[in-house]
Amino acid sequence: MKSRFVVYNTFAHFEVVLAANFLRYVGEVKTVGPSADPVTSQEKFRILPDLPLDHPEAAAGDILVIAGGQAAELDGREDLWDLIRRYDAAGKAVAAICGGPVHLARAGILDGRRYTTSIFNDGYPEFPPGGFTDEDLTIDGRIITAKPNAYVDFALEIGSLLDIYDDEDDYIETVEFFREFKDVGD
Repeated sequence: MKSRFVVYNTFAHFEVVLAANFLRYVGEVKTVGPSADPVTSQEKFRILPDLPLDHPEAAAGDILVIAGGQAAELDGREDLWDLIRRYDAAGKAVAAICGGPVHLARAGILDGRRYTTSIFNDGYPEFPPGGFTDEDLTIDGRIITAKPNAYVDFALEIGSLLDIYDDEDDYIETVEFFREFKDVGD
């Protein structure tokens, strides 16, 4: 399994790091940036992207994950929106959290789909009417969107969609540890 995580200046690292942690156990995790230059997250982590957006390997994943952050950092990035459309057209999973769904809207893949975001009412006309839910997490086929407070459920649902859990017990143990903070043993 190959996972691609879009990183850019101001991206919210905390929103996607748990999903990346889950996915690293089942395959390759690579970061994709606007270029090969380092980016700095809102938490001030400096990240050197593995791939630029226009690299052919950026489209070679099974899932594309987009963190929130300052959406304006990726304004005008047709290469990002083209990448999103390519994942969607191929039936691959696309996940976006917080402000990340604005890029799904800009790519045109939210038309006729249900989605959530934390910035719906913040003057982003790109969001199609009718599909917005005020839920913390929304799943529509192979599209997962979430508000930032749902980062744990976001990671769990990415794992479910990609069938990464060994069985139901593995899923329950993961939920108990990461969402409910229960000691699940070794």
